[in-house]
Amino acid sequence: MNWTAKELNCSLTNALLSKLLKEEDRLCVVSIYGVGGLGKTTLAKEVYNHRDVKSHFDCYAWTTISQQLSTREVLKEILRKVSTLTSKDMGEMEGAELVGRLSTILNGKRYLVVLDDIWSTEAWDILKPAFPNNKGSKPRSLTDNEAWELLCMKVLPPPNVISSSFPLSSDLEECGKEMVKKCGGLPLAIIVLGGLLQSKKSLSEWESVSKKIGIRSHEDRVGSILSMSYHELPFHLKPLFLYLGLFPEDANISVKKLVHMWIAERLVKEREGETLEEVGRQYLDELVHKCMVQIGEKSVGGRTKTCRLHDKMRALCIDIGKRENFFEVITGENRDPPSLSSSPSSKLWRCKIYIDKDNQYVFPKHLTPCLLKHFIVNLVCLQTINLRSTYITDSMSNTMSNVLHQLKHLYGYRIELSKINNMRKIQTLCNARAGPWITDLVKLTNLEKLGVMFLNEETMGLLTDAIVDGGLDKLRSLYIDGDEFSSDLMEALSGKRRLLKLRLCGRIKKLPSQLPTNLIKLKLQYAYHPQDPMPTLEKLQHLLFLRLEVSYKGKEMVCSSKGFPRLQHLAVINLWQLEEWTVEEGAMPCLTTCVIEYCRNFKMVPQGFKFLTMLQELTIKQMPYSFEKRVKEGGEDWETIQHIPSITVTESLNQ
Repeated sequence: MNWTAKELNCSLTNALLSKLLKEEDRLCVVSIYGVGGLGKTTLAKEVYNHRDVKSHFDCYAWTTISQQLSTREVLKEILRKVSTLTSKDMGEMEGAELVGRLSTILNGKRYLVVLDDIWSTEAWDILKPAFPNNKGSKPRSLTDNEAWELLCMKVLPPPNVISSSFPLSSDLEECGKEMVKKCGGLPLAIIVLGGLLQSKKSLSEWESVSKKIGIRSHEDRVGSILSMSYHELPFHLKPLFLYLGLFPEDANISVKKLVHMWIAERLVKEREGETLEEVGRQYLDELVHKCMVQIGEKSVGGRTKTCRLHDKMRALCIDIGKRENFFEVITGENRDPPSLSSSPSSKLWRCKIYIDKDNQYVFPKHLTPCLLKHFIVNLVCLQTINLRSTYITDSMSNTMSNVLHQLKHLYGYRIELSKINNMRKIQTLCNARAGPWITDLVKLTNLEKLGVMFLNEETMGLLTDAIVDGGLDKLRSLYIDGDEFSSDLMEALSGKRRLLKLRLCGRIKKLPSQLPTNLIKLKLQYAYHPQDPMPTLEKLQHLLFLRLEVSYKGKEMVCSSKGFPRLQHLAVINLWQLEEWTVEEGAMPCLTTCVIEYCRNFKMVPQGFKFLTMLQELTIKQMPYSFEKRVKEGGEDWETIQHIPSITVTESLNQ
């Protein structure tokens, strides 16, 4: 039988579903194994998130096992997901106790635990006491036809794109199928090969690639394809790709952080009319387009929020990075600093250190104050400082504002600022303690993200004046924390049309009739608002994400028809007086995820949830047992929510 790639994927998914959903009177393990890049994780994720799986099991957890296995951290992560235990509860527990607790909690339950990327039988032997018995299955490699179809998906333009610039001749097809055979049915190799061939249009170019793959062993052929994809990168993209090897195995890499690091090392070149951040994101898009970097999570606005490297791609980065003296990675197995004299050249530019089994970056804490006070004054070109977990004295703050005139991004917690006159290039300032410096915000004409904490009546007035006087015109993201927000400040904020993300933490007596019209993300925390906020909030035409936490103290809440036209994510947390929530037909038509947490007087799921046809995930957390009974299969509200693929109920209040 000849199957398409789509049909094959469906077949494998159904086979795994059949095994997982089969009623057993014993615990069993289903193993998916094969060479790197075969698509094991992708298949497992599809099955793990399947609605039938979510409804079949009482609890489930996904954890990734790295080569440097930390048994304790793996067990703690699983326990956090299948029980009400917190990190604090498990703080002093050792491995044996964690295994015992996990085994006890899972006993008698239907559970699904995915151990992704487990590297050795020794690692399984360590974890096995919590998961007795085993049984396995294996996905096969792609056939030649399936592999060819996958390559065509990567090389040819989409069906809805009209293009005559790249006709697939019979000669190209013959050459392509020959290359596909050399990939041995491995999806990773085929996808990367497709990215490599996208820019090559002639038969001679394809034949040149085919010759370079050669007739070596299977592993060598895969390695040669990955290596070729690096060597054929444009010169400006090579160091950017290698830089990704500095991040831990299986890391979800923050795109914002990555781009800032690229910029700080001057790996991103300026372009007229574009910011360095915009250029850096375009470079990342090029790497994604060439199938060398994978997209992870996307933000509520649709931008790529995180990215990741396949294990084999990361190994390539580390291998080339070491050979070219681009960087050195030191693990717990090799704790001695690299000898500079043993390197190919006399200088080592970058060094990433991982120690023990927790994959934590290590820097001597006793040196941090010395660095900030003395080494830092010489870093006049410094653009980014992350001080979120470091105490900053007044003198250090003065040093930063007086010396670091190139600073663009300053992250901290309760930073004391005396003045900001010289920080004219700053784009990000998070999170600073409110003070007289707020007056000079009007001078920071490049500021895009601002976080201010501990606003009082006086400093709130200064912030209001700065906004009214034309400051913060480029602001895209704002977080302010205070006792109570004045009506003047709220009205001033409503005129900031460029503001996309707003987080307010503090009392709000009255919401303005209109909030910033282009908001896509809004968090209201500890607002204790006396009136239902929904009639005002649902008018925000572009809002995608809304979090209400201790933000309304009324008993009834209504989402009216046609309200929240684009809202995708909603969290309702600790609205402790809320009893009834009405959702009219036509409200929130795009909602995909919803969290209801610790609303202890909430009586029932809104009947209008049956109209939310796009809703994919509903999380019920820390709710009374009486409420939980209603939303479980057979409960009074089950008919209202049974169309939702994923319904998670955790941490009952036992009331």
